[in-house]
Amino acid sequence: MVKAITSYQNKKMQITLIFINLVNKKMTLITWVLLASACLAGAASPGPSVALLSKTVMDGGRRAGVVFGLAHGLGIFFYAFLVAFGLSVTLSFIPFLIDFLNVAGLIFLLWLAYIMFSSSFAVSDSGQQKFQISNTLFGNFGSGFLIVFLNPKIALFFLAIFTQFLGDASSFQEKTIMVSTATIIDTSWYIF
Repeated sequence: MVKAITSYQNKKMQITLIFINLVNKKMTLITWVLLASACLAGAASPGPSVALLSKTVMDGGRRAGVVFGLAHGLGIFFYAFLVAFGLSVTLSFIPFLIDFLNVAGLIFLLWLAYIMFSSSFAVSDSGQQKFQISNTLFGNFGSGFLIVFLNPKIALFFLAIFTQFLGDASSFQEKTIMVSTATIIDTSWYIF
């Protein structure tokens, strides 16, 4: 009888520990796969980054695309780090930051649209269309970073995704894994 009660208490304790781990949102292989899938879906979704990358590669070649991808990954790291390690704290101290990023992002996207639209009518002396935001590696790096940095929707994406995996008890290691996962997936997607 005592064995049965002890066994029951052990099973009850195991179930309680499993529940506590779920509540604390510990990073397991399953939660990491879910996080990686969400990050891959975000990186693979078409948008201004893909359009600008395509144009960068057509104009500057593979090397320009790799530089763009590295810069894009750096921008993703920036937002993922901010969200994982305290975007809500940052916004409580700087509430106009999201408005600033919205306006700056709009201006940057309008500038890109203007450059792309006006270049469709520009013909160089050799008769080929000419489109250049900047054909230097530094310019490609700047374009890759700014297309991310000036898009506050990326911060909102990470805020929506990371809150599903982060809890009050999330460790530094779990946050680092999340930021690294997002950065590596995005950089790899845009480089390869």
